[in-house]
Amino acid sequence: MSLPEKPTPEEPPAQRPRNVLAWALIVPTAALLGAALAQYPSVLASYGGILLALGAWAAAAAVTGGIWGRTWPTLLMSLSLLALLLFGGPAYAELYMKRLGEPAPAVVVDIRDRSREGGRPVDGDGDLVCTVMELNDERTVHRVSQQENCWDQFTAGQRITIRKDPLGLLEPRLPDGPDQGGTLALTVAVAAGAYLLTAAAIVHAGRRR
Repeated sequence: MSLPEKPTPEEPPAQRPRNVLAWALIVPTAALLGAALAQYPSVLASYGGILLALGAWAAAAAVTGGIWGRTWPTLLMSLSLLALLLFGGPAYAELYMKRLGEPAPAVVVDIRDRSREGGRPVDGDGDLVCTVMELNDERTVHRVSQQENCWDQFTAGQRITIRKDPLGLLEPRLPDGPDQGGTLALTVAVAAGAYLLTAAAIVHAGRRR
């Protein structure tokens, strides 16, 4: 994905609206894509997503705040991009796994709080680590963190249904607890609002320069 060329004072007036709209579309889309890539356990995908999102933010801030000279829209865009990064990735992962994840019966083997043991999380995503075993012929075992919904809603020996990535890239996701209803809708709504607010801030900065 390539960013549009930075506008210059010599830019023809007829091209300005198209250039502004291009920035308004590409910047939040790149940030959302970066947040989604950051959900994958692969180091290359995770850090690549972070760099993509930060690069989009830096380029947009340089244009809106530096070239266009719009301070307040740039600040608003930066804050909305931060919200998009925080909520966009989890919204993507949860929505993807709930809609396309393959259900598999499993049993909770163990729940550990690594912070109380002086250890480190499995993948740096939280202190709780859930060990679950699939009830299949291979008795496949997964160790997942809070990013995959490992919270205190489970007990050892409890039978659950996990969701597995059909592509095998994301870690399995554990089911929601009784008090987690509606969290997906809220996360998606915040991410969508941040996306639209980012685009609106860039359009506003481009129109008022």
